[in-house]
Amino acid sequence: MKTTFLLVSIALLLLIPVTILDGFSAQEKLPGWVKNVFIWYGTGQVTEDELLNAIKFLIENDIIKLESSGSESPIKTESMKTTNVGGIDISMASPVEGNENAPITIIEFGDYQCINCDTWFLNEKPTIVKEFLDTGKAKMYFLDFPFQGPDSYIASEATWCANEQGKFAEYHDSLYINQGGLEDGWASPNSLKQFASELGLDPEQFNSCLDSSKFSKQVMYNKQVGISNGVDRTPAFFIVGPNDFIKKVDGAQPAFVFQKIINDLN
Repeated sequence: MKTTFLLVSIALLLLIPVTILDGFSAQEKLPGWVKNVFIWYGTGQVTEDELLNAIKFLIENDIIKLESSGSESPIKTESMKTTNVGGIDISMASPVEGNENAPITIIEFGDYQCINCDTWFLNEKPTIVKEFLDTGKAKMYFLDFPFQGPDSYIASEATWCANEQGKFAEYHDSLYINQGGLEDGWASPNSLKQFASELGLDPEQFNSCLDSSKFSKQVMYNKQVGISNGVDRTPAFFIVGPNDFIKKVDGAQPAFVFQKIINDLN
C-alpha cells in the first residue's frame, strides 16, 4: 500500500502533464527538501499527509502547475497574508510575543514532546523574555515542528484551537509546563482537553475543534516551512536582524548565545 501511494504521488509530481515555470524540467526545479520528503517517506520517517503537503507546496508556490485540473485551495485562508522574515514564512506562526515593531525577530521551531524544547523554555526563555521581548529589543514567533510522534501533532493542533479563544500563549506554555514522557499519554486528546478546561476555555468549542483536526493543515504547513529552511531537529531558532541578516541557532542553547547575537545586531 505504501509503495503504491508513493508511486502514485511521484506520478502526480513528475509524470502527468504539468507546466514548469522558467523553462526548467520538474527535476531541475524540485527543491532539495522535497526530494528528502520522498526519501524519508520510503523509510517511514514521514507520513502520507507530509508527502502530499510537499506536492501541494510545489503547486502553491508555482513550481509546477497541473494542466489536467485546477490546483487545490491553498492551505492558508484568504485572510492570512504571506509574511516573510529573513526569507522564512511566518504567515501561520504564533501570535507575536513582544513588540511587533521590534527590530530583531526570533523564530522558534519546536515540538511539544521535545525534551530539549522544554528545557530551553523553562531555563533559558525567561531571560530572553526579560531582556529582549519585554524591553522592545526583539519579538518572537513560534512555528510547529512536530516529529516525536502522533501526540506531537495533536498537541500542536490543540494550541491553535486555544488560539481561537485568544489563549495561544497560555496553552503553549501549559504544554511545556506539564510535559511528560514521550507518547505516554500526557498529550493525548483527553489530556489536551483537560489542559484547556484548566485554562478556562470553552470546552465545547475547544473539544469540537480538536476532534475535527481543524488545524492539522496549518501544523503541517509550519513543519514544511521548517523543512524548507533546513530544520531537522528541535528546538531550532532563526534570529533575524536589520536588512534580513539571519543567524540560525540549533538546540537548547543558553541565553547568553542569543544575547551575543542580538546585541551584535543592535
